[in-house]
Amino acid sequence: MSRSISLKILIVDDEEIVRLTMTEQLHYLGYRANTAENGLLGIRELQEEDYDAVFVDIRMPVLDGMGFLRQAKELYPEIQVIVMTGHGSDETREEVLASGAFGFLKKPFRLAEIRTLLKRLETEKQFDGQPNT
Repeated sequence: MSRSISLKILIVDDEEIVRLTMTEQLHYLGYRANTAENGLLGIRELQEEDYDAVFVDIRMPVLDGMGFLRQAKELYPEIQVIVMTGHGSDETREEVLASGAFGFLKKPFRLAEIRTLLKRLETEKQFDGQPNT
C-alpha cells in the first residue's frame, strides 16, 4: 500500500506475541515499525530513533504505560502515544487521554481500529505541514 506519509511507529509491550502481531499488521498497512519490551527500553528507543507514534501497553514491568507516556511527552512533546490495555475502563480511558495520549485501544482490538487511529494521525500531520520521516 502506498502512503503519502510513511509513519514510523514504535510498539512497546511486554508480550512478544502482541509485538509480533502488531508489527505484522502495521507492515501490512504500509507502516514502518520497531518494538521494545518495556517502557524503559521504549524510552531508550525514542532517544535513538525518530518516531511519529507509539503504541504502548499500560501494564508492563520496569516502566508502565502511564510512566512511559509522561516521560515520552516530556522528552518529545510532538510524539503521539496510543495506550493499549486489556484491563481498561471508561475511567482509565479518560485518564489516559487527559494525560496527553493521542488514542486509547482496549485489547483485543481490530486492525480497523489501528487503521482509523493512524489515518487520523496522518491527516493531522499533513494538516500541520510536518515533513515525512
